[in-house]
Amino acid sequence: MSTYQAKSPIVLAIFNRPETSDICFQAIRKVQPRTLYISADGPRKNRPDDIERCRRAREIVNRVDWPCDLKTMFHEENQGCRIGTIGAIEWMLDNEEYGIVFDDDCVADPSFFQFCDELLEKYKDDERVMHICGTNFQKKNPIFNNKESYYFSKISQNWGWATWKRSWMKYYKPHMEGWPEFRKSSSFKNWISNQLFRDYWTYVFDRRARKEIDDWDIAWTYSCMTRNGLCIVPTKNLVTNIGSEPGGTHTFKPNLNTHTPIDSMDFPLIHPKIEVDEEADDYTHRTIYGVNTNFERKILSFFKNNFPSLYHKIKLLVK
Repeated sequence: MSTYQAKSPIVLAIFNRPETSDICFQAIRKVQPRTLYISADGPRKNRPDDIERCRRAREIVNRVDWPCDLKTMFHEENQGCRIGTIGAIEWMLDNEEYGIVFDDDCVADPSFFQFCDELLEKYKDDERVMHICGTNFQKKNPIFNNKESYYFSKISQNWGWATWKRSWMKYYKPHMEGWPEFRKSSSFKNWISNQLFRDYWTYVFDRRARKEIDDWDIAWTYSCMTRNGLCIVPTKNLVTNIGSEPGGTHTFKPNLNTHTPIDSMDFPLIHPKIEVDEEADDYTHRTIYGVNTNFERKILSFFKNNFPSLYHKIKLLVK
């Protein structure tokens, strides 16, 4: 067991993966949170094997062996990833001022919980800050050399993260409300000033608005952007995703993002100035989202083949 006990409420959303759910739960168990919410989605109608797998996943509630205010919400019918996760988060924040959120394939270092506890309290009244994440993908960035314990980003990473009721319950736009207007606004252009990066998010938000993507987290990234919301990113990677197997809803094969080794945060925390680390965000866009590789090639190829007179101008923009 860790010597640290988590103070913040935690919600764990599970479904039909008993193996990853147990690994995630065991990481939470190490810090023995005072309050734990477990939301379990129900089996899908066309998948009879879900019944047994969902039952096995729910057995983790029997492994809560420390003094804990345990709350459970077990769905009989399948809600789906989007509705199920949104419901789990709102269930917790209906009752709490802030909390930590896990899907069933995210595993945290014990220091992540202390990191969240301290920063949830520190920024509880600062509406500029909307999100605390546990992942950091800057390890191979040759110019990333932050001395502080975290930096501020415009991008919300959602594998093990935390937020406040004041952020989620007030500003979350699950149906991409206001996107057509925000798409054309100076606020969007000013917040994501790089044309190529803005084209990437426009493409993603357009697809989400057309319901071509059934998720909850793209809408949360959009919601944060509409408020110029800041996201806290630890300078060490504190959470890893182990969900890259066929049972994953969205993450079903290994890539740069999954199975990243976790580190431990040093305390006391060293706090940075409240300003975005643009160079770190640039690296995230180009390496994690591949904006300068596959997406850039698609854009350049489109203009080269259809608008050759604009091709060289666009090429200059993405350098």
